[in-house]
Amino acid sequence: MASFGLTLSRSCIYRKTFDSLSCLLAVSILTISTCGCSNPYSAYYQDLTNGQQVVGAKNMQPETVDVRVVQGGNVDEDTKGMMREGYIVIGVSAFNAGAVNPQGAKRQAQKVGAEVVIVYNQYTNTVSGVMPFQQPTTQTSTTYHSGSVYGYGGGMATFSGTSQTTTYGSQTTYIPYNVDRYDYLATYWTKAGQMRLGVRVEELTDEMRQRLKTNKGVYVTVVVKRSPAFAADVIEGDIITKIDGTEVLDGPDFVQLINRYREKEFTLTIYRDGQYMEKHIPVSGS
Repeated sequence: MASFGLTLSRSCIYRKTFDSLSCLLAVSILTISTCGCSNPYSAYYQDLTNGQQVVGAKNMQPETVDVRVVQGGNVDEDTKGMMREGYIVIGVSAFNAGAVNPQGAKRQAQKVGAEVVIVYNQYTNTVSGVMPFQQPTTQTSTTYHSGSVYGYGGGMATFSGTSQTTTYGSQTTYIPYNVDRYDYLATYWTKAGQMRLGVRVEELTDEMRQRLKTNKGVYVTVVVKRSPAFAADVIEGDIITKIDGTEVLDGPDFVQLINRYREKEFTLTIYRDGQYMEKHIPVSGS
């Protein structure tokens, strides 16, 4: 799976978007206690930039200072929508917990230099049990005393009285509880810089290979709005077979070919609706 129209390093970040999100949703999400982290969005953040500096970096250009927090719906559709608008994913947070303050996602987005954070949560289960609660107890007992005292001269005296003794202990009460738990996911986005092409592509499916009678090529899954590919009317679903007459072998090969033409015009050969056609891509900015 690959994405192009960026530098090679950004292509790697772009490519990781679907790979990482699919992996996070397909396997068991990290589990934390409801009080285990002050900000689980930060504690369980995974960087997808290979350590690149985002804030102020030339290859990523944040448009705004404030972070926009968006409630997500469908992960795949939201991801494609952000890519079409020219955004690039820089990281994700994923965990399972009880109630979590959504402001934690915004704070983490500000920390990593993201412009937009999309948050998701889905109920998973309710944890039930009992919690022991100990309270101190005291018990006071009273002792009564009485008697007679006889003297040597035959005299007699009587006495009576009381004394108290306090015993300290504890009493355990078991309190039932129910805690609803959720899977949480947050994706962090920033605006990408100028794109040489502006598409995301994937490897050919078996059906496509049979139709084209070849293993070579890639097909377009996302076209970024206002990009060179968008202006040239490359559309999602097109199969790219050549760049300036050179056959495209697969996704990584396509990345290398695109990078050769960063300052040059070139022609894409694409297959659409049973026909081959060419799309001219001018030098960026021309």
